[in-house]
Amino acid sequence: MSIRWAYRVWPIREHHEAYDIIKNAINKIVGHEDWEWIGSRINWQEMPSPKIHKDDAHAEDNPDNLRYTISMTLDKNYDAHTIIFNQTQYGNYHFDYFNYLNGEQHGQGEPGEEVNDLEDGFVISEEDYNKHLHHIPKEKLRGLSIKHALQWGDNGDAVYFRSNNLHSPGASIEGDYKVAAATLIKLYK
Repeated sequence: MSIRWAYRVWPIREHHEAYDIIKNAINKIVGHEDWEWIGSRINWQEMPSPKIHKDDAHAEDNPDNLRYTISMTLDKNYDAHTIIFNQTQYGNYHFDYFNYLNGEQHGQGEPGEEVNDLEDGFVISEEDYNKHLHHIPKEKLRGLSIKHALQWGDNGDAVYFRSNNLHSPGASIEGDYKVAAATLIKLYK
């Protein structure tokens, strides 16, 4: 397996041709129109990124804010997954778990910059690790536990999760790719 990461992003703004299509799909997923569009982009990814991150772009957020990432499958050539961890982070937009583990995360130690509900050591089962996360060294997964392994559906299907949950692309092999429209929304009750 070669180490070749390819990741391309196309932002979607209000005047983009995909805006209304995605907005209508989200209305169907959410079941109402009482939500706010925070941002969206189309992502093309070849090979899994080993990055563990969150999508919530607002440092003032807290557990009571209902922000979700909705990922709509546009194309894929393998059984793709996104791994959602139980752990959350509500601060720094440029949060990177590897930097956090190494004590190199900007803002680390400041109020709101901690990772919540960390486990002691490596707690992911060998079965889950071998199936979904073998592209990430075990030492970089210490403290994390899996909440969901969200399977990508057919083209047009969508998965969603709380944006402040740490997550990572699931494992794949060389030649695999996936394309999705990822949208961050704030949901109102």
